[in-house]
Amino acid sequence: MKRFTTALLLSLAFPLASASAQTIVFRSGNGSVGDPDSRITFLAGASESELRSSAFVAQDFSDAENGPAATIVTEYAGWLPSITDSKARWVAVDTNRTPKSALYAIKFHVDNVCWEAASLQFSFATDDQLGDLSGGSNELGLFLNEQPLAGSNGGSFNTETTLGVYDVTGLLQPGENTLYFYNRDKARVVSGVIFSGRVQITPMAPVYLTDQLTSNRFNGLPNNTLQLTATYDGVSGGQLLEIEFRHVPSGQKTWVVMPALFDRSTRINTFEFDICDWVPTCRCRISGVVPNGGLDGIAFGMFWKDKDGNYDLLKSRANAPASFAAFEGAWPISYSSATFDFLTPQLAVCPNGGCRDQARAMLYGSEVMGNGVHLICCARGGNLPKESDPRLK
Repeated sequence: MKRFTTALLLSLAFPLASASAQTIVFRSGNGSVGDPDSRITFLAGASESELRSSAFVAQDFSDAENGPAATIVTEYAGWLPSITDSKARWVAVDTNRTPKSALYAIKFHVDNVCWEAASLQFSFATDDQLGDLSGGSNELGLFLNEQPLAGSNGGSFNTETTLGVYDVTGLLQPGENTLYFYNRDKARVVSGVIFSGRVQITPMAPVYLTDQLTSNRFNGLPNNTLQLTATYDGVSGGQLLEIEFRHVPSGQKTWVVMPALFDRSTRINTFEFDICDWVPTCRCRISGVVPNGGLDGIAFGMFWKDKDGNYDLLKSRANAPASFAAFEGAWPISYSSATFDFLTPQLAVCPNGGCRDQARAMLYGSEVMGNGVHLICCARGGNLPKESDPRLK
């Protein structure tokens, strides 16, 4: 579902790579002619009359979902042989195409938990028409998750009708969704429908929320939340840290730019993100580090809780060994409690407590890295990830 939050405005302060849209296609005719449609069920009424004398209610939609399977049929004389989606086939309440008004239901699955936008395009032909006649109880004939779609009325058996693109951002739900097609019989001769729908979903990229951290006391970190603690050593100006994320439902990868980093002498940086549907891949990219005679680079650690409530922790690790200790928390970059507190003023207020402890857990043991693309040290096992590591997939 789309998340309406002021945090989305905060994310505009730095660029995020956009995620490409996903497409879900569903259609009538799932199987062979003469067989039951494996995905479509229906609730049937009488011929040449309204299915219901009042607006559909939850029980009607439930009865359509749990009704018998529609039958895949050949086109009747005069029916349109096919629509633009050549895989779609005519379906009816039985092999005889018995004329009955019927509410058809087809389910489709959305893997995403969050999205920026979602749209539906729908094409069909029908005998006799989509929705009731003017003034009828259910003039609108197309419903998504029991909600009527504007303008969904009309059509014929010999012409393909394509409805305008619907914005269904707020109507889709994670997991199972159901589209209902109300076919109204008018002529008491035969009845049937052929249709195809296409849902396009634009995933929501990881969203920066705040430089404060939510306490994980009593496992209080919300699902889909990632926290990052980072330091920078070098000449300030153009330093940049990017983290690669993978979209779990689609496998798509994108680079997310972290907010501007303060120099380590000024502040230890902390960030919190909503990463709904995304996880880090174990890759990071650093650029713009300008040496100032110190350790010169960026060190960071990430701590997060995924959509299933599972925790993970990753820390930066340089690609090559060094002849000096460039690890946060060990000399020469160790911190007294007072110094750490001074460098994290953004964590001074922490409901439930423990925010600075979380920041230390992320930062300590991370290694300063210079410019380039790096594999991040995986916390479990403490070794650099191999190409077989699922977090690299």
